[in-house]
Amino acid sequence: MLYEFGFEDDSYCFCDYCKEEFYKDTGIDLSKIYANSYNLERWRQWKQDQVMEIVHEAKNITNDLDG
Repeated sequence: MLYEFGFEDDSYCFCDYCKEEFYKDTGIDLSKIYANSYNLERWRQWKQDQVMEIVHEAKNITNDLDG
């Protein structure tokens, strides 16, 4: 869940939804993201992907309203 647009830092948003979705998408338990640099990079990329998905959906909605 995003209360602001984007994520503040690596430790931001460990809500149950993000934990479950990150695990479904990557197979990595969020409690282990700091275990190695690979896990941390996957977390950063996953968060970026989530934000970009929201941006894409917002663009589609505004395009639909314009047309």
